[in-house]
Amino acid sequence: MSKRKWIWIAVGLSILLCLVTPLFCIWTSALLLSPGSTTPPVWGDVVAVVRVEGTLVSGKEEDWLLSDSGNVYSESIIEQLQRAEGSPSVKAIVLRVNSPGGGVVASDEIYHALLEIETPVVVSMSEVAASGGYYISCGADEIVANPTTLTGSIGVIGTSPNLEELLDKVGIEVTVVKSGDMKDALSPYREPTEEELEYYQRIIDQHRRQAQNIGVIVLTGHPGR
Repeated sequence: MSKRKWIWIAVGLSILLCLVTPLFCIWTSALLLSPGSTTPPVWGDVVAVVRVEGTLVSGKEEDWLLSDSGNVYSESIIEQLQRAEGSPSVKAIVLRVNSPGGGVVASDEIYHALLEIETPVVVSMSEVAASGGYYISCGADEIVANPTTLTGSIGVIGTSPNLEELLDKVGIEVTVVKSGDMKDALSPYREPTEEELEYYQRIIDQHRRQAQNIGVIVLTGHPGR
């Protein structure tokens, strides 16, 4: 069967997942890869389903599917994708995305890993595929979304608390010894300087341009743009 036909089969499965999410767990013809497995099972020609559910973070957590941390780890997802591609039974991959986004590095790692996958990949967007969830989706061959899926919102944000006034009220003074002007940039113990704000704004803008360069479209009018 041609690659194009397998893409359409995966698209069909993605649409089914979007429309019949509660029945997904009994969709026995799909293959759900376990991170602890070293050899994918052989069931004949199948479509593999890899779930991306939670906040995207870098690294790997053993038995992460059993974790209630709410995070999804880039290395674990990449391993599942590579195992699926390495199985002769897998003719297409559905990447089921339900993520509000997360770390820039984690998103970029999964995105570039998807570009290396030669097996057809179709993204099936669930409740939300925003920010980093949208970022990684752009590495697939096709994207299918539910009419009510919340998607888009490609942007980069950084936050830092300012506790200076609170510390003054309780009489706490913080002494900083540093080796460079920016070593304590965005310290929560004082108000940031204009130089620090400009420095980190350049970093945020650089990450934003990186997302735009991969062809990610920012939805006009979206609050996160």
